[in-house]
Amino acid sequence: MPSAPAATYRWQDGSVQTTYTAKQSGTYTIKVTQASCVATDTIQVRYIPPPQLELGPDKELCGAQTFTIKPIVAEGKFTWQDQYANTERTVSTSGVFWGSVRNECATVTDSIEIDYGACDCILYAPNSFTPNDDGKNDVFLAYGWGDIKITSLSIFNRWGEVIFKTTAPPFQWDGYYRGNICEIGVYAWSIQYELHRGKKVKFDQKEGPLSLIR
Repeated sequence: MPSAPAATYRWQDGSVQTTYTAKQSGTYTIKVTQASCVATDTIQVRYIPPPQLELGPDKELCGAQTFTIKPIVAEGKFTWQDQYANTERTVSTSGVFWGSVRNECATVTDSIEIDYGACDCILYAPNSFTPNDDGKNDVFLAYGWGDIKITSLSIFNRWGEVIFKTTAPPFQWDGYYRGNICEIGVYAWSIQYELHRGKKVKFDQKEGPLSLIR
């Protein structure tokens, strides 16, 4: 606010008030006259719109469903809190995902919660397979969907002996033992897995029968 007793004021738009409210970016100039003295001054005002971010409503998913989070971003640079590289991200497990948008004016954040508790998590393993190299159902392959993460797969023969085990994906068995194709018959599988619920992890296992046919 200029201060000059008994002075007159004139702004760039012709207004004569002693104060001026700037409502948009631009150059603002004032001319102050007092007696025979004249002084002018100029100020440059730049408005920065506040950043905007919307990650959308929380989602409840089930089984093998996935969801692509598509942030709505304006007036700033977007980043995920966990430094995920891309703006859009496809998720398949429960969790709270945080993002932020920043510019010279401010930083805003938003989050979206993905919950696979809407139904039972799914651990899938077939009860039969045909390792005959015809390109169809040649391997026994187990899947963990939702919050389930498989950590190991073991195959047992009818006498309970372990004939195959892996702790690395893909969790599959081709029907061979020590380089030879196994006989037609009933085997058993055992899968150890982790069940993730937010920050909690439950360790469990599941077993089932498996028929090798040709």
